[in-house]
Amino acid sequence: MKKSVNFWQTIGFVFTMFTGTLLHFMYEWLGTPVWITPFASVNESTWEHMKLLF
Repeated sequence: MKKSVNFWQTIGFVFTMFTGTLLHFMYEWLGTPVWITPFASVNESTWEHMKLLF
């Protein structure tokens, strides 16, 4: 049971890191479309990154 939980936590962490990094740049890569704004970052500051890290 313990091994299964660690496995899924690792998979979830990797998935979140990958999709988060991808969405971080998606807004500029697609040419600033309005439809992507609910999903991708539009205007981020250093403070927002520090909050996520915390």
